[in-house]
Amino acid sequence: MGDSIQAGDFKWKITKSSTATEIGEDLMGTFFGEKADGIFIILDVEVENTGNSANYLMDSYLKLVDDQGREFSPSTAAAIYLKPEGSALMFEQVNPGITKKGKIVFDVPKDLKVADIKISSNLLESTFYKVKLII
Repeated sequence: MGDSIQAGDFKWKITKSSTATEIGEDLMGTFFGEKADGIFIILDVEVENTGNSANYLMDSYLKLVDDQGREFSPSTAAAIYLKPEGSALMFEQVNPGITKKGKIVFDVPKDLKVADIKISSNLLESTFYKVKLII
């Protein structure tokens, strides 16, 4: 955590991880948000476009892989409810030299203790870069 990983035209840095059982808020007795089926792992990331042209950045470039080889995709539905608004890193175009900061959410089993983070360089390539995450 804290190391930079170059994956294609993006340089990724995972700065923090946290967990939650729900994301959203209670307004006058009604919950607006998402409750985890297991537990949410929330990754704070910084991503810089180191290429020469604008590129699309998507949360689907990241996957968590547990010690049983199971792959977990981001939960975009939960990420929408993150505070402050707009902190979810889901899908956007990033110009060269620009660094985006945001959060990516995964819904994983409660007993998950260690996972690898697979970072792909884009949706067309199958090359992945692994980072160990201890929860």
